[in-house]
Amino acid sequence: YERLKMLHGIFHPEGGQFAFDFSWLAPSGLSTKDFIAPTSFTFSKDGKTFRIGEYSGAMSFLQILAPELTDRMLAEFLDLDDAVTVNLHIQSIDQATAIRNIKRKMSDLQKMKIEEQKKAVRAGYDMDIIPTDLATYGEEAQNLLQDLQSRNERMFLVTVLVQNIAPKRQKLFSDIMAASGIAQKYN
Repeated sequence: YERLKMLHGIFHPEGGQFAFDFSWLAPSGLSTKDFIAPTSFTFSKDGKTFRIGEYSGAMSFLQILAPELTDRMLAEFLDLDDAVTVNLHIQSIDQATAIRNIKRKMSDLQKMKIEEQKKAVRAGYDMDIIPTDLATYGEEAQNLLQDLQSRNERMFLVTVLVQNIAPKRQKLFSDIMAASGIAQKYN
């Protein structure tokens, strides 16, 4: 009952009383879905937003590959002043697989660094000057590889789903921007 009540609250952002009893199912021929379903569910043609009744909504996702998880990001999402639902899907990655993935990323970063150096030489710049992002990512990848190999740490693939719902589209887009700011901070 509590789970159905929670789902009813998600699918009815405008509020409303949740009226349900399990004894009503057999005589009515209805299922639990009939009691929690929204009045309407419409997806936009651009595929980025949807409508639940009179409210607009959007789903966003973020994937993070991390050796440690902190609850700070979740706390910041939940501190937003809007209607937000956050789902976390966490998958532990085998250490050998994680090391292979990190080494592959380091090779990709090295390739990007070489490409940037070639561009610099063609443009007549000093080839030792590379974008700071590449240098930072390279250092982080090296530190992460060292931690995985020497400290027996685990790697996690975290998928964060964020659902924003608002009565007006303008409010929805400002809420999405606030959530995006938090996601960028932790990615």
